[in-house]
Amino acid sequence: MKAKLSLAFALSLVLVLLIAGSASAIKVVTYTDMGGDAVGDYVDDYWFAPSEAGGPFLVENGDFALWDSGMPESWHVWDDGAKSGWEEAHLAMIDMALGGEGENYAMGIFVRNVGGSGGYYAGANQQLSSITESGYYWVTTHASMFGEYSFFEFDNDVYFSADHLANAFAWYATSPEAEAADVEEWRELFPVGALPGAIPCPNPWEGCIYAGRYETVWIDAGDYLHLKAGHKFPTYNVWTVFVFDDISIIPLDPEVEEVIEDGFWADGGVYWDETAPR
Repeated sequence: MKAKLSLAFALSLVLVLLIAGSASAIKVVTYTDMGGDAVGDYVDDYWFAPSEAGGPFLVENGDFALWDSGMPESWHVWDDGAKSGWEEAHLAMIDMALGGEGENYAMGIFVRNVGGSGGYYAGANQQLSSITESGYYWVTTHASMFGEYSFFEFDNDVYFSADHLANAFAWYATSPEAEAADVEEWRELFPVGALPGAIPCPNPWEGCIYAGRYETVWIDAGDYLHLKAGHKFPTYNVWTVFVFDDISIIPLDPEVEEVIEDGFWADGGVYWDETAPR
């Protein structure tokens, strides 16, 4: 598995309904087979979200530590519903604590085509009520994705059908719009052409990159933070698990703005049991 994870690293580019989460008809599940670690767990001076940026964390439950009846607190969860030929999306409370030690949770979304047409999406959002002044903010997101699809490996490369390329995507957005369908601009959570990115990590690998995106974003007072994931194409019997965790927004300190670098970072790993039910 470590060899597979190394390959993934090589392929990577180094309102207020929200007191408790809510959903429509999304299926609520729990994953206990998974785990995750961050580079910062082992490297003392690893550059994570820079503390020098200063200020309080402005996303409520951005680390998905708080859950109520299988729902992430402070988030409104949605999906495309009972769409013909698509399995109803699953919302997963993922136990990410390695070896069962301590508590570390993430939010998962499962999407699977069973013969339908078009695409299928699910996501979560919350109003950024703690942001009372418009301006530039430092936004940090973390995500991973893995799934089941046909592929083979040769000479340290992964080969797969064109039907799987650029099918599974995850995004975030900040917007004045409360509904994801009305959001005009989305930002991808994985670097284009990477793995995960062009495709999810294959389920048999049992390990994938924990990808971070760090960037400066203009946010207006009253904006919403949106997360979205899904399949663009109706590739039959293909499924993907999307993992979201450690999402934060903090004010920028103009005095240290020059040390902050926008970009994607391989911030650790996510692990699972390929035989576990989803």
